[in-house]
Amino acid sequence: MEKPLLSAGIKLDVPPDSYDNISMMSEKEIQIWVQEATSELYWKFRDDLDDEGAERVKEELDYLEKTLVKIVGKHITV
Repeated sequence: MEKPLLSAGIKLDVPPDSYDNISMMSEKEIQIWVQEATSELYWKFRDDLDDEGAERVKEELDYLEKTLVKIVGKHITV
């Protein structure tokens, strides 16, 4: 739908009502957000751990990441 802007004949594209909530994050954006946060957490510990400990932390963060994506996707308010 296009609406005229003033009398100059300039038209603006107006998105359909289904796009009113532009602030909702896509699933990919949520995944990236969560990955960045878990990566930051991993590196806070990595340098102080041996390889086995670092691998264990990575495994737990991978599980947490999947869980967080589901929770954030379902309950995000922005």
